[in-house]
Amino acid sequence: SSGINAEWPLRPGGFPAGVMVLGVVFEGEDLCDVQPELFEEPTLAPTLQPEPTEEVLPTEESEFPNGCARYEIDSTWPNGWKAFLHIPIEKDTVRWRIDAEFNKPVQAADWWAGLPEVWSPTRSSVTILGKDWSARQAAGTVFHTGFTANHAEGDNVYIKNMRLKLCWAEGGKCTVCDIVKEACSSGLTLSSTATGESNKMDGVISKTITRCENDMSPITLEFDRPLKRLIVPRGRYVAECSERVCVVSTARPMRVKTGDELRIKTTAVFHHEKGALVGLKYGSEDICHEK
Repeated sequence: SSGINAEWPLRPGGFPAGVMVLGVVFEGEDLCDVQPELFEEPTLAPTLQPEPTEEVLPTEESEFPNGCARYEIDSTWPNGWKAFLHIPIEKDTVRWRIDAEFNKPVQAADWWAGLPEVWSPTRSSVTILGKDWSARQAAGTVFHTGFTANHAEGDNVYIKNMRLKLCWAEGGKCTVCDIVKEACSSGLTLSSTATGESNKMDGVISKTITRCENDMSPITLEFDRPLKRLIVPRGRYVAECSERVCVVSTARPMRVKTGDELRIKTTAVFHHEKGALVGLKYGSEDICHEK
């Protein structure tokens, strides 16, 4: 996503067989590695409804490394991709639900086994419900489904998070797991440590600055339960809290430059038992976090 590409014309004797470019440096800056891609022109033909899986399919634990399901990108084209989902069925199901969040808007998508599709106003997240033939899956099988997605050409679009909810036919209980969960890659994290007091949690906010700013952007922390206050270094930072949300900003403007490392020690003081961090933002940018 750096905005620079590298192309070399093929010429006899230019490079030994099998040689490819894996990285580019521009004025001393390492840029994104070059990954080979397979491109497939999208088709306007209607997607056929797959037959439900009825036979018992033996599976290895390694097929589902996250213990949930396997997400597999089958093919890509300049403005979209096709992917499969392989979901192991532990018990007979009566319904299921998938919630997916994209990093950028999706123009059109076709989920093969779910209706209706409920999109957010920005078309960056969608909820898919199992209906009719697809809602009921047999224990011991693997439910194979998938989707196609199309977006604005030139955008780098991918799924940030995808959560699966399966509800059992017997007992009415449900289980929830994450098929895709975005790893922390923004350079902003909160690493927490236990304290001797049951209502306090120490932490360190770390951030690698990626652009010059005349002042540090506010950092928003959201917890899973209300807290009394968030303690930050006095004189340099201030923290304002309301219920479960605290915003950390500078006491006076502090210029930050690309490559600077921010480290802000914090202590969260809760009303009763200490909670957990559930959200983290730098300015208006949503950031993942360490639990």
